[in-house]
Amino acid sequence: MIKMKISNREKILLGVLLCLIILFSYQKFIYSNQRAKIETLKAEKNDYLDKVNKLDILVENMPKKEADTKILNAKIQDKSLKLYPKIIQEKIIIELDTLMNDSKIIGSINFSEITNQPIEMKVDEKEKEKISSDMSNLSDEYNTLEGIKKEEKKEDVKSESKKLSTEPIEELKVTLSFSGKYEEVMSFIKSLEAYSKKVAVTTINLSQSNIENINGTASLEFFAIPKLGLEDAEYLRWDLNNEYGKTNIFDSSLNVDLAKTVEDINIGKEESFDFVASLKPISSDLPTMMFGKSKDSDRKTYVYADNHEEENLEIYLTKSGDKYYYKYKTSKNSYPSDFNGEGIEFNPSLGNINIKIFSSKRTGESDLSGANIKIFNKSGLNVLVNIEGEDSLRPRVKVSSEGGNVDIKKN
Repeated sequence: MIKMKISNREKILLGVLLCLIILFSYQKFIYSNQRAKIETLKAEKNDYLDKVNKLDILVENMPKKEADTKILNAKIQDKSLKLYPKIIQEKIIIELDTLMNDSKIIGSINFSEITNQPIEMKVDEKEKEKISSDMSNLSDEYNTLEGIKKEEKKEDVKSESKKLSTEPIEELKVTLSFSGKYEEVMSFIKSLEAYSKKVAVTTINLSQSNIENINGTASLEFFAIPKLGLEDAEYLRWDLNNEYGKTNIFDSSLNVDLAKTVEDINIGKEESFDFVASLKPISSDLPTMMFGKSKDSDRKTYVYADNHEEENLEIYLTKSGDKYYYKYKTSKNSYPSDFNGEGIEFNPSLGNINIKIFSSKRTGESDLSGANIKIFNKSGLNVLVNIEGEDSLRPRVKVSSEGGNVDIKKN
């Protein structure tokens, strides 16, 4: 048997080779796999961090979005307040019959079929550009949060702009034939104009029948759209077990008492106010604060705020010459929208400027909603602030003033 003698140099080379084999094997089968797993975990970590950041942004913006949603819902309800939620012929017969009886005219009613059709928005080119710009801005704001590509946004804006052109609604056309004295007919027409729901008088024809009476025909149109809230719940209620109408259909002594508006219910007929405000807890479906001109059935003058804490409201009352003006603002919006001018002209009631505030009791320790109202009175008149329903221990309303006299009364 031949024995091989390995020199020290060869031993060193074999040791180096063995080390290289071990290093190669570690690199190939262990290190590479571990590194791949580490890279995968890093990528997953970055994905989760992105998701956490997006969730943090959503959580941070949630109170603001909830407030914006409540204010938007309130504005939508305000805009649709004078439209019916659904066309119900029986209800409209009762309403028209009541208006005619109140005006002491007699007449007959003919209905067309209820139709569902779109009404086109007639706007000029500048208004179209404004609508398109507003849609683009809203789309940009939404898509920035959601991370949608610009190409997708453009298509969304185009489709939304098309949707703005038409909206399907219910429509009912009524032909009304009537007769009565001139004053009675004029009273009926004025009652239609001031009615709580929107009634479009498209045509009206009058002719004299004798010295005292005149005959007339009018074409009326009623419109209905789906509503978000339950403000028309009473209108939609119809219990067939109850008795309706009259025993004698020719007896005009029985009149239907139509439901009053919320403002009419809260404010007695003997009271008159120039401005009204509502303060609610954050848990309410309504914004925590609403403020506007009294008896504004369309609520065009209303401003809103929805805040977990106290909201600032500034009211400016001025006089220029023999005319009085008002304007006001919250952190969300102002009326008028151009806040730099004098404001809107108005006639103060009863020689003073009267403000009615409907407050509400606190719901608990966490209920911090309220209003800091500052009145800048440069009108030369006394401002009377009447606060009703206030929490005696933790008031929601704080009123301060600058300029003329401001008196505060709490009920």
